[in-house]
Amino acid sequence: MNYRIQHLVGLTAAMAILLVTLIMGCERMLGFDRRMHARVRRLEMGTELAEVKALLGEPVRESDACCLPQRHGFEQEFQQAEESTAVRYFLWRNGINWYYCMGFDPDDKLVVNVEGHS
Repeated sequence: MNYRIQHLVGLTAAMAILLVTLIMGCERMLGFDRRMHARVRRLEMGTELAEVKALLGEPVRESDACCLPQRHGFEQEFQQAEESTAVRYFLWRNGINWYYCMGFDPDDKLVVNVEGHS
């Protein structure tokens, strides 16, 4: 293929991607669920683990410590978790790069609700 045709094909592909992004929206392309995000934001401390799972589905991970995928930039969230009474943490994923880590006390009550990305 000559240079002009390659350039035209590349430009057409870029325009198609831009058009799809505008039509679908960036969040949708990345799989981000605004409804899930709103449900997480409405959770109150003291919510039962069973209720959280009913609202968000099964978590992708369980841990005995805060399990956001990245500590750098989220030191405050990790500190909040470390200073809490949480004994179990669960991680939910929203889209390709957004996470919610929730900590529960021995009575399975929500005591930590932090979020971040990797």
